[in-house]
Amino acid sequence: MPTTNDREKRQSIIDACRSMNALGINQGTSGNISLRHGEGLLITPTSTPYEAMQPEQIVFMGLDGSHDAAQRPSSEWRFHLDILRARPKSMRWFMPTRPIRRSSPSWAWKFRRSTT
Repeated sequence: MPTTNDREKRQSIIDACRSMNALGINQGTSGNISLRHGEGLLITPTSTPYEAMQPEQIVFMGLDGSHDAAQRPSSEWRFHLDILRARPKSMRWFMPTRPIRRSSPSWAWKFRRSTT
C-alpha cells in the first residue's frame, strides 16, 4: 500500500501526463514520465490511457530494473533508468515526449536545485 507521500508523487505523475495531453505535447499514451523515488523510480505503466490511470498503476522500479511482476512499466523504462542512473544528483524527472507537430522527440528535464 503506497504511503501518502508515494500517493502524492504518483498522482503528480498522472497530473503531468494529463497536462501533456491537454497542451498537445503528446497524444494518447505516447508520452511517459519517470520520477526519482528513494532507491529507484516511479514510472508510468505501458499502454494505459492517462484519463483512466490511477496512482496504484504507477510502477516502482529499483535501480536494478526490478519491479512488481504484476505491473508493466513503460516500454521505454530502460531509457529512463539509464538516464536517472547517469545523473544521480541533478535529475528528478524525465519526460521524453512526442509532440503532434514534431517528428523528433522533445525533451523536458526538470533539475533539482542545489542546496549548497
